[in-house]
Amino acid sequence: MVQKKSLKKNYLYNLIYQFVLLFTPVIVTPYISRTIGVEGIGIYSYTLAIAVYFADIGALGVGTHGQLEVSKSRNGAGEICYTFSKIVFAKCFTMIPAILMYLLFIMVSCDFKKMYFVLLTFLIAQLFDITWLFQGLEEFGTISLLNTIIKIGSVACIFVFVKDSTDLYLYVLLIQGSTLIKNILLCIKARKYVALCPVAIKDIRETVKKNLIYFIPSIASIVFASFDKLMLGIMSTTMNENGYYEQASKIYNLLIALITSTTVVILPRVANYWNSDSKDESEVKGIIYKAISYTGLIAFPVAFGLITVSRNFVNIFMGDGYEKCVPLLQVFSCILIFTSFNSILSNSCMVARGQQRKLNILIVISTLINICLNCVLITMFKSMGAVVASALSEAILLTMIVYSIKDVVKVKTIINCIYLYIVSALIMAIAVRFVDILPINVTLFKLIIQILIGIICYGIVLYAFRDKLLNEFLKLVARKLNDK
Repeated sequence: MVQKKSLKKNYLYNLIYQFVLLFTPVIVTPYISRTIGVEGIGIYSYTLAIAVYFADIGALGVGTHGQLEVSKSRNGAGEICYTFSKIVFAKCFTMIPAILMYLLFIMVSCDFKKMYFVLLTFLIAQLFDITWLFQGLEEFGTISLLNTIIKIGSVACIFVFVKDSTDLYLYVLLIQGSTLIKNILLCIKARKYVALCPVAIKDIRETVKKNLIYFIPSIASIVFASFDKLMLGIMSTTMNENGYYEQASKIYNLLIALITSTTVVILPRVANYWNSDSKDESEVKGIIYKAISYTGLIAFPVAFGLITVSRNFVNIFMGDGYEKCVPLLQVFSCILIFTSFNSILSNSCMVARGQQRKLNILIVISTLINICLNCVLITMFKSMGAVVASALSEAILLTMIVYSIKDVVKVKTIINCIYLYIVSALIMAIAVRFVDILPINVTLFKLIIQILIGIICYGIVLYAFRDKLLNEFLKLVARKLNDK
């Protein structure tokens, strides 16, 4: 039987790694923007968007499905080994043909053939990815520690070996190669918890069918993330528009990973509660409400803060030639809020309750809307059109999800959980904006002042309104200090 882990510790472990992910680009982005250049970044963005489709088709929905299945079967050693084995074999059954299809695509492709070969590392890394096992076991400490070490090592290698635009392929190899190494090490670590065992063919087929249910939201998220880049590459005469979009979306992706750490941590626990015979619905809802509050606590100040400091941020971390990223980042900030609540509400109130098919319908609708909007807006506004299309699609998806879960979480309850954070973030944004108009010539110094003022202002407002989450945090810190 696997011992139940502390949700607070798991959230902390995951948060630590997300902070590493957050601050890595702060170090790497200025360097890569100036060495690789906007066109090189655009080429990488466009080719990766294509490789991601092959990887996602091969993986199906194994990430979410695997995590849920492991969380349900983790109380029995024999049961969890069989569950792990059938998911691994099912993934190999679909992933290996996807890799072979990708190789065939490389053979017939005309442009960027060398880059596609380098990105083969990305697909192989996905074949060895068993992060879902550790997430289902709630072993977030293992994942966070290994990811952090590998990430620091890859960043060091980038600074040592990547010197100019001719090192584009080496840069991509370092990024994807480090992911492959991390996944192989996780496979070795997994021997402590599980072992492969013989699996009936019918169970493998059944697992593939179940993976397909989770494939729709997975491919939809890839469409949201990659279809924009694909269309930008096709409709633009150069790769610059893709470069602008890639740099702006890179910041967005890192911030959304930080905010949605809550979802990754609570999903196994909530799924376990919903599927328990002795489930306490009030206890489950209590976890969901707190997760919504955590999401609002982080999402609103991050989004409003990014809108306010985007100009200074782009000037410092991307340099000259990336001015077009400023309005893109500001629209991405709106998407940040929509996606954060889409993630926490859909996973805790629909996926965890076995309503994946219902969620799939909503996601398909929003994805089709996104594609239609892309076809119109990208033609007219290029990268800005792609971002606006995503913002509108995510807003529509959030509206549909909130309506669909009204039997579990009421709109009024969601508003009660987050209204204080909206007000506090608005006050913070006004304070940060005031700093922006001050006659400070040193841009980096101004950005640091803006961030510090934002954090202090946000904290003071929450403290003044006696926010529960902030009070819990302060009491925890006080208790730790007293223990020492």
